Amino acid sequence: MGDFAEIVDSNNFDIVGVTETWFNDDVNSADVSLPGFKLIRNDRVGRGGGVCVFVREHYKIKVIDMDFESESPVECLWIQLSIRKLSIVIGVVYRPPNRRKRKSKFSSFVNDVDLMLNYVCPMADCVFCIGDVNVNLLNSSNPLSECFSSYGFDQIIQEPTRVTLTSSTLLDPIFVKCPANFMGVSGVKNMCHISDHRLAFCECYVPGSKRVQKFITYRDFDDFDCEAFLSDLRSERWHSFTREPNINKKVQIFNDILLSVYDRYAPVRRRRISKPRATWLTERLRGLMRKRDRAFATFRRSGSADDWNEYKRMRNGTLAEIRRSKKSYLLAASSDGNEAVWKALKSLNVAKVNARAIPDCLKDAESISDFFSAFNGVAGDDACTDKISYYNSNSNRTEPSFHFKIASLEQIRTIMTGIRTKAVGDDDVTLDMLVHAFPVIESYVQHLVNSCIVAGVFPVQWKCAIGIPLPKTVEPTSCSDLRIISILPLLSKVLEKVLSDQISEYVNDFNLLPSYQSGFRRNHTLLLSPFLNMGVTSALRQVEGKREVSNDRVNNRERGYERDSAHSFKSLAEKPSGPGEELTSRAERCASTTEGVKLIISAISEELYGPIGLGRLVDPLVKEEAKQSASTLADSSGPVDG
Repeated sequence: MGDFAEIVDSNNFDIVGVTETWFNDDVNSADVSLPGFKLIRNDRVGRGGGVCVFVREHYKIKVIDMDFESESPVECLWIQLSIRKLSIVIGVVYRPPNRRKRKSKFSSFVNDVDLMLNYVCPMADCVFCIGDVNVNLLNSSNPLSECFSSYGFDQIIQEPTRVTLTSSTLLDPIFVKCPANFMGVSGVKNMCHISDHRLAFCECYVPGSKRVQKFITYRDFDDFDCEAFLSDLRSERWHSFTREPNINKKVQIFNDILLSVYDRYAPVRRRRISKPRATWLTERLRGLMRKRDRAFATFRRSGSADDWNEYKRMRNGTLAEIRRSKKSYLLAASSDGNEAVWKALKSLNVAKVNARAIPDCLKDAESISDFFSAFNGVAGDDACTDKISYYNSNSNRTEPSFHFKIASLEQIRTIMTGIRTKAVGDDDVTLDMLVHAFPVIESYVQHLVNSCIVAGVFPVQWKCAIGIPLPKTVEPTSCSDLRIISILPLLSKVLEKVLSDQISEYVNDFNLLPSYQSGFRRNHTLLLSPFLNMGVTSALRQVEGKREVSNDRVNNRERGYERDSAHSFKSLAEKPSGPGEELTSRAERCASTTEGVKLIISAISEELYGPIGLGRLVDPLVKEEAKQSASTLADSSGPVDG
């Protein structure tokens, strides 16, 4: 033990897992203990094997009972400890090698691991699984790695842990499930004087301060009286709102009236969140858990075999009921779509959560605001003036000029019905609040929207957004690695939708957009655009003249992409407005290779928009040859500058 103790001491390890201890009843724990460490053992019944864990004395630990009917001769030991209120579970697993007398199926071992992970994952913030699995994991495509990956684990050891003259294998993995910013250095160390296996290790940075308590603010609708609420809302002094000429003050009065009534019937509460609510945990399950705990307490007092068997019966029955409840929960979520399924999996702690943390150096709100304000997408006042002048001087339209119209009450109702977001803007008005109050406030919302349209003013309050920075990379280092989610007040979306619908209606009624424009248009995609009818024939002529495509040159790597490309061109030609059967066969031949597809795309771009390609079409100040090309194509569909 001297050499082993020296390795532990020199590396300052806090927790050490050991496999193949060969401990038995004749070995006293005091004889094999390390100074300053607790020893937890799980010996094999018989010769060899066994696992154990050494944990520093100042940690409070709890041994997790893993008494289940194993399909393989797996040996394991799982412990749970809390470090500054962070719950950590560590497991040491040993799978004996295949022998004539003890031949075990690898699939059975994977099934046993799946049972363990299903049990321990929901009970901890971080889970580590270490040990010797006697399977080479250098190839990550194997059933064991896939099993751990399905629970959100990462295997962090990337070097061989057993090296011989004829082989290099990774037999001693470390599977980790915890936030990325908790993990430090990991790797292997040589200890050939003790074992022919190399020592796998990792560092975990536990936050130095106490866990920050989480609080949520919400409106309490438990005792909400809807009829009394609507009655009080009707009796408010709405005339002060309707008579106010200033739009910004009008919005403020509306919010004040609505929030003041809600404060009386659904007051704001602040509550501390200790842990996520387990939706699958029913009252029946809670009762079974209490009975199981009482049975265990009875066994601890008596120590009798009958009480132990009763506890095991209660424990196994409760575990089976928990699994059935989780399964039913997932099946119910599956009927609501993929989003609900993934949300349910994450709530069960079996799906990997991409928690990308923002470093402290990027948490300054002013710096983020200054950075994104510098890229507002406007090239400058001169550029805007030039574009407006261009459109005014090239306008040959005969349709009437556009003016915004007041919105009907039916339009307001339709728009409100279509809002799905649960986000709360800077005005603290939620969608549920608007829905409950809408029978009373619908006419006032219409009045507010129409007042904005008549005055030509977008309220200042509705321009204020809550910006939430989200990292675009795993380790963001600058503001360019962030993207901002802007949450605007819900009523601002109503006004935006009213204006957007009127603009779209005007543009569509007078056919102001070129027929070949597909971007930013509803029910228009590149595959349905008429520009293909104009350019595909000419493009194929160019491609066929440059080369003859041979199917013999299609390699295996390109087969999938080329098959999809040929199918897309075939679908285009088969449409009623497409070029016909002859073009179908020609497109299939030319699109049978990646190079053929690239030539087709290049030829279409050059045929329709000149040598500058597709990307410059949207700018009205493009080169003269682009305007000539576009005007030629638009003769049958209206002016391009519209």
